[in-house]
Amino acid sequence: MNLPLFLESEEDTLRLGRELARRTRPGESIFLEGDLGAGKSTLARAFVRECGWTGPVRSPSYALVHSYPTPSGLVHHLDLYRLGSLEEAVGLDLDTLFAPDARVLLEWPERLEGARVPDWHVRLDPQGEGRLARIAAPTPERAEAILAPPPKETAP
Repeated sequence: MNLPLFLESEEDTLRLGRELARRTRPGESIFLEGDLGAGKSTLARAFVRECGWTGPVRSPSYALVHSYPTPSGLVHHLDLYRLGSLEEAVGLDLDTLFAPDARVLLEWPERLEGARVPDWHVRLDPQGEGRLARIAAPTPERAEAILAPPPKETAP
């Protein structure tokens, strides 16, 4: 299922990242697609923060991988933009990164040439002043849960 979601602002992109962190499970991967500047790293930063990481969250563009041992489990954030092919990704030890106890956020997944299949897939495309997110999840129910409005906060 591929659900569209319009993100009007950066805050909406951050909200989607937080919601994905709440809805994913250890052992699952999220492939993030979109052009440069589409909001993939913004979404990933919110995801890592929602998992409980309080330190800096940097784009892994040059390091290729940043790993975060969060209170809700290990999160690996990969950015394969600088790779030209699957052969260049061999040194990353993908089998270890895609472990049953870790969640993986992968930017530029096409560099893996289909060698991995995601549990979740998010494509971000600029549209007017915002972005259009297309979300594919393991089940239609889990995808639709992303679209549910956030619960209302009650005053103490």
